[in-house]
Amino acid sequence: MKVLFITWDGPQTNYLEGLFIPIFVGLKSKGMDVEIIQFTWATDDRIEITRNKCREHSIPYTVQRIIHKPKVLGALVSVLIGIFFARKYLQSHKVNVLLTRSILPSLISIWASRRMPNINLVFDGDGLPYDERVDFSGLNPSGLVYRLMRDEESQITRVSKSVITRSAISADILHARAGANTKRSKFYVANNGRDTDQFTPMNLEHGRKVRFQLDWPEDCPMLVYAGSLGAQYCESQMIKFFKMVSEQNENTRWLILSGDAKRSEALKNSCGTLSTNVVTMQVDSERIPYYLSAADLGMALRKPSFSMKAVSPIKLGEYLLCGVPVIATGGIGDTESMLDESIGFLADTESSHSLLSAAKWFNHKVLPSRATYRSACRERGLKYFSLDATVETYEAAIQHALTE
Repeated sequence: MKVLFITWDGPQTNYLEGLFIPIFVGLKSKGMDVEIIQFTWATDDRIEITRNKCREHSIPYTVQRIIHKPKVLGALVSVLIGIFFARKYLQSHKVNVLLTRSILPSLISIWASRRMPNINLVFDGDGLPYDERVDFSGLNPSGLVYRLMRDEESQITRVSKSVITRSAISADILHARAGANTKRSKFYVANNGRDTDQFTPMNLEHGRKVRFQLDWPEDCPMLVYAGSLGAQYCESQMIKFFKMVSEQNENTRWLILSGDAKRSEALKNSCGTLSTNVVTMQVDSERIPYYLSAADLGMALRKPSFSMKAVSPIKLGEYLLCGVPVIATGGIGDTESMLDESIGFLADTESSHSLLSAAKWFNHKVLPSRATYRSACRERGLKYFSLDATVETYEAAIQHALTE
């Protein structure tokens, strides 16, 4: 069976190699061969990293350049070109399932597969991207762009034979938007699973080794943040929390792992006199577990909003599988149902008192019982974020599409 995956990604994202390629490798072991078309405006170097990763796993990978400027007109032209290109691809390849991630690739997929009854559409509704732009980028919810994209979202949800979401509430939202005639049984919830052999706890000696490499005291408390940066990721609250922890333990250090070097440095410099206790790094996705497994606490704060109900924070699973307790935010996907104080602290990012309570929890409960927390986090991570469980969900959604 052949599956074609179509995605539309910005220049700094590594979702393909970090999240989807491991899923596709798992699907291959189940008799499903995945090919990829990626629409992107990333640099040649960024594309080559992805290409090499696909080549490593014998996954056919095709790049289509997005015309990024002017933004709206460029996207429209890119979609029109993409429809023509994807249709030719479908005509020349024996594709059984068209798996499309997010809204613009869905628009391309619907038109490219018209009058092709042998193509079974599966929509990977990874979040609510245009609601996210309303929440964080000032997109007008009454404007033309939002209304058109909402219509397209509802259309792809209706016509797809299976729909994959990142949270139960996201499935409810998309189902409601699609209308009463849309079957609820075609929705599948898949967390962002990770390779449990790659993301795994390490011993104390490993922690000392990493601290030595960072030129830190071998026994210093180590906070870590891994992922994208921006206002929605509560940068100011992370700084405040770091300062609160440091006030209680001056040896505390903070490692920031992000592909956005400029924002990472700005975040570090905003720590003032504590900036000397902060290190920022850009590392390949394969190296992230090496650093996470050395940490004592992972930061997974995010600004609560309507759109955030539909996400599954990748870093949450990575932290837990590496045995790292977390400070997280309620109202983000299904996070609240997964966490309790045996593995994490749900903080109110608008409350200094809540952040202070989290700092005390870390210093007075986590650090003295680090081994206990490590074991509990690993167990919870295996329950909710194993790659095997995610692969099984994708397999079930694809099989459902083939039998509908």
